[in-house]
Amino acid sequence: MQAIEFEVESEGRLIKIPEQYAEFASRHLKVVLLMDDVEQKKVKSSGGSKVLPKAFLNPLKVASYDNIGKRDDLYDR
Repeated sequence: MQAIEFEVESEGRLIKIPEQYAEFASRHLKVVLLMDDVEQKKVKSSGGSKVLPKAFLNPLKVASYDNIGKRDDLYDR
């Protein structure tokens, strides 16, 4: 698998491949999209766009899940 990286402005739902990567046109591609815009905090849903809760954007970091216990211990109770 060959990987390339480039930045481009999307046009609606289309992303144009730069001319220097013309060999990738009209081929099956695996695409990963990254967006730098940190201010973009809306998620589209069937009911329109909703603002994500702050806790979702800044999750808690937990050092360990040891206090939860093991799977077998859950069924012994």
